[in-house]
Amino acid sequence: MVIEYHLAILVTTEEKQALDLLKRAAKENFSKLAIDNSVDPSAPQGGDIGWVSVSQLQDSLKQAVLETTPGNTAQKPIQVGSRWHLIKVINRREGRPANFEASQDRMKSAVI
Repeated sequence: MVIEYHLAILVTTEEKQALDLLKRAAKENFSKLAIDNSVDPSAPQGGDIGWVSVSQLQDSLKQAVLETTPGNTAQKPIQVGSRWHLIKVINRREGRPANFEASQDRMKSAVI
């Protein structure tokens, strides 16, 4: 069984800004905050990075995602290198890993 999380992130270069934005995220729209403040390439999409499995995340981010219930933002900013990440868990789903046949057409279009 594979568990995937639909995530949005907001990335800053300063801890103080990340802490301020975390407080604001409790009252304001996370997507708007990401559009206006994030330095991540996902900013124009409101920080939405789509569905990911925790195996795709760095350990510090993985722990925050596992501890956060869907619809909520992780309780504290997470430092990765010189950047600070706010993570919102939009949703969670369980499913079976796709078999090769089910993924073949999608893989072809990604390669071609």
